[in-house]
Order: sequence, then structure tokens, then C-alpha cells
Amino acid sequence: GLAAESAATTVVVKAPAAPVAKNVSINGAITEGQTLTGSYTYEDANGDAENGTTYQWYRSDDAQLTNHTKIAGATSLTYVLQNEDVGKYISFEVTPKNATAPTTGVAVKQMASSMVRAMPNVQLDGSLSNYMPVVIVSNIDSGNQVKVYDTDSVTLVGSGEATGTTLTIALDALSAGVHDLHVQVTDVTGTNNLYSKVLNYSVNAIAIAPANQLSEGAGHMVVLARDGQVYTWGANWNGGIGDGTTTTHPQR
Repeated sequence: GLAAESAATTVVVKAPAAPVAKNVSINGAITEGQTLTGSYTYEDANGDAENGTTYQWYRSDDAQLTNHTKIAGATSLTYVLQNEDVGKYISFEVTPKNATAPTTGVAVKQMASSMVRAMPNVQLDGSLSNYMPVVIVSNIDSGNQVKVYDTDSVTLVGSGEATGTTLTIALDALSAGVHDLHVQVTDVTGTNNLYSKVLNYSVNAIAIAPANQLSEGAGHMVVLARDGQVYTWGANWNGGIGDGTTTTHPQR
């Protein structure tokens, strides 16, 4: 017989679907005092705009999520790591939402890549030489890069790479006056900042006191100051002033 065809239906639309959170990740240095930022991609099959998505940060004893607990008040995209987080594992959870039913998608969680480290400890020691102090950085990882900049945040006065949990850096000679020394700790790539601190340091003007001891060579002078520092200047024909060169230095 003849084929019969029904009338056309209305436009076929997608069935209502809940929103989805994808590519959930955590960015930032996993060190006490640093800020972690959660990120994700929002998707909705019906094209419904994101509205009311919620966030929650968690703390666990280990990577197996032992004692996995919500962190009170940590409900934004960012979280500043606290002292109580040291030695713990941090996770970020996002629950995607919109204003059209079904409004709420499945919560998706991501754990940070490593345990939270304590804040590095930075000390400045000028006891051996006031104008050439040393910076001692502890509680860091092997491979961490440490750089020290002068007040202008541009002039590099010392740097080094840690081979253990502590690194000592002898700084270049500093001019007399007050310095704001910027200490920066980065990861092995040298690009991800783990910690930074500004140290205020004063360098005394060099002055030869009457009680200093003086020795005169054929073309140079050597002075032993009361504070134990040695100052030399002069012809330096055979490297006598001890700076590793044979360049004449007419002033101390």
C-alpha cells in the first residue's frame, strides 16, 4: 500500500542536563603563607550560563585523604596556606551550578601535587664582615634557587642553588648606608616563586681608627682595623693588596 507520513514534530531539543566542571586544578606554591588558586572549566550541554557555583578547600593527613576535612571559611577560588596546613595535603572542590533545572552538577575535587611545606627561614649575618654579610636560608628543598637583590630589586648581590635543606650565600660588598635586601626563593625552574622576604640591613661607613694597625709595603698599604677587617690599597704590582688582580687601587 501507500506509505503514510505523520505531521512534523516540534523542534527537537536536548534533554535538560546538569552543568559540569572539567580540568579542575590547583595553582601556586605549596608553601606556608602562599596563595593557592583553584581553576576549572565550566560546561553545560544546554548552554545555560554559570550561576552560583560553589567552592570548598579541604585538608588531609596524607595523599590517601586520611582525615579529609573541610577547612572552615575556605570557600573561595583562592586559599592562603596557614601554619596548621604544614605537613598536610590540600584539596580543592568545585560544584558547578546554574539557574536552570537541573541546577547543580557533580562536585569535582583535585588534590595539590605535594605536601604543604613550612615557610623558609631566612637569616642575615654580618658578624664576620659588616659590608659583606651572608644570607642563610633553611627549610628549603634541594634544587631551589635563591637570589638576593639590593634595594632597587634589580641589582643582584648574591645567588645560589640549594643542594640540601640549607643554603648559605656570601653577598657582594655593599655600600655604606641602609639596604632593603630582597630574598627570593624559587623552584628548580627558577620561575615559580616559593617565598620572598625583605631584610633591612645597615652598612657602617669604613673609618680607620687611631688604634688600627698599619703596615706599609713598597707601593701599598695594609691596615688591620679594630673590628678585625683588613683594608688594602696601593700599587698592587704583584697582587700585594690581595684582591686577586694586579690593578692599582689608589684609594682604600
